[in-house]
Amino acid sequence: MKTQVRLLSPDGSPLRFAGGREMVCDGDLQGNAAYRIVYLPAFVTGGEEALFTLLDHAQPLSEWLRRQRAQGAMLAASGTSVLLLAQSGLMDRGKAAVLGPLRAIFRQRYPKVKIDPRATLVEHDGIHTCSAPAGEWAL
Repeated sequence: MKTQVRLLSPDGSPLRFAGGREMVCDGDLQGNAAYRIVYLPAFVTGGEEALFTLLDHAQPLSEWLRRQRAQGAMLAASGTSVLLLAQSGLMDRGKAAVLGPLRAIFRQRYPKVKIDPRATLVEHDGIHTCSAPAGEWAL
């Protein structure tokens, strides 16, 4: 099996990880490239207000995720990124695994998505969610 991983950002600029480390990206969310698997890793925000701001400005990512799903991509997200995936509308009428501290926010923002509070991993219609970072390996 040949696997090729690409790190993308909205505009191709480097991504800054928790702890300040930066990584150069392989591309951006523009164009018509189709991927088989799209994984959104958990991320750290500066609190609830910063998370809401990020979600409110996620329209380009949401559109890109919808295009990828329409082209057959399997989507996966963990931790805080489950909210980004829900923001796309692709999880409406489905189920998700959501980290405990994020459940109230998730229920408020995405009432069309049912939370499975006992699950670490949930798959619904080719969309995989992982609540706990320790469960990411199973994705």
